[in-house]
Amino acid sequence: MAVRTSPSFLLNDNYRSRVSWLQAFTAISVDSLTRRGKQDAPNGEESPPLTNQEAAALISAVRALAAMTTVGFAMWSQFAAVAYDWDTTRNRFVTSVRQMRLMYPADIGAELWDHMQMVITALDKERRDVPADITLDRDTFQSLVFVNDVKQDLFGFKATKKTPLPVCRDKKTGKLRLPRVPCNKDGEGPIEPITGRRMPCDKPGDCDPQLVDDPITAVGKSILPLVVGGVILWWLISPSTRRRR
Repeated sequence: MAVRTSPSFLLNDNYRSRVSWLQAFTAISVDSLTRRGKQDAPNGEESPPLTNQEAAALISAVRALAAMTTVGFAMWSQFAAVAYDWDTTRNRFVTSVRQMRLMYPADIGAELWDHMQMVITALDKERRDVPADITLDRDTFQSLVFVNDVKQDLFGFKATKKTPLPVCRDKKTGKLRLPRVPCNKDGEGPIEPITGRRMPCDKPGDCDPQLVDDPITAVGKSILPLVVGGVILWWLISPSTRRRR
């Protein structure tokens, strides 16, 4: 089977907006959708496609912005590790040019866009005083500083794996999974402005919180490589133009 690769075109750009952080963020997804089209994942999700190089740059940029919010971006290292083909059985990070040009996994990519949008939404609510400017650096993927930051954060989580951490068990399937956005009073999730789709949501009782001793193995086997290495946190969400330098 052919491995899909793509040139990275989003990088070393400033995505700015005088209106909102969301508008600047959406411009990034529009660029990807315009040039590549939507990416369908095995789980039925759709998201703007990214190369591993672009994903690393976006994760780094949003991580820096998250420091200005009360929401944070706690799972950034897990998402970044996926770009380097890291998992719990192969304790290595692939930083080659070939890996950099491979497409970021579609299923995890959809989750990544959702988590990044949480940060962007928080910026619009909490930091309207800061000009909306998202800069993507093409050198991030192979930056030793960034790779070491990912490793330290990831392995820091791994070191605490004996601490029970919250996940939830789906009432219908009986499987462990990430908690979803809480449903509104009409039982619906919010509209995803990037793709226009309605986000899946959880009603009370849809997914029961669980405690696992080892999230790396217990969760990893149940909800894809999304939480490779990882910690699963409850995310509480409230109602997320391009210019070259």
